[in-house]
Amino acid sequence: MLLVERDRVGVAAFARLARERVIHEVLGSRALPADIVSSRALRAHMIAPLVPPHAWLTGLAALWLEGWAGAPGVIDLAGPRGMHRTEAGPGSPPLRFHSGRMSGLSRDQPWPRTATPSRACLDALAHSPAALALPATASALRDGGTTVPELASELSHVDRRTAHRARVAGLVRLLGEL
Repeated sequence: MLLVERDRVGVAAFARLARERVIHEVLGSRALPADIVSSRALRAHMIAPLVPPHAWLTGLAALWLEGWAGAPGVIDLAGPRGMHRTEAGPGSPPLRFHSGRMSGLSRDQPWPRTATPSRACLDALAHSPAALALPATASALRDGGTTVPELASELSHVDRRTAHRARVAGLVRLLGEL
């Protein structure tokens, strides 16, 4: 059994398996057995059915896919302005859509499509608690997924009137000082 699914083992058993750490990388109603090493391919297999075809993973979900963050409680998605909003399926974490800005989103990617690491880091810093976003962004910086100048360059594409821009700029400056 490659994936443990809540529907197959039952709600109580799934909760007990998670509590006793027999499963890990819990993403909604799916998880990996403890003896299976998590990889990008396995994480992509877990999250692909949850991503609508017109969207890109971003934020903590994209950073989790790359191995820089823990499993997300919310799946952040990016896409063009006016994109169709898809409801999360049963057993899926909530879907949070961010539309408008298309920088950092490439159509030439294997499924599930993800934002660039710089865009994913900025979206995590903008839309997720700093206690979760800062360590994930620091992991991406440490592993060479992005750099502080790349974050600053991507941030220059964000409209200065955007509500979270000043906070994200301050966090990027803070990361640059580390």
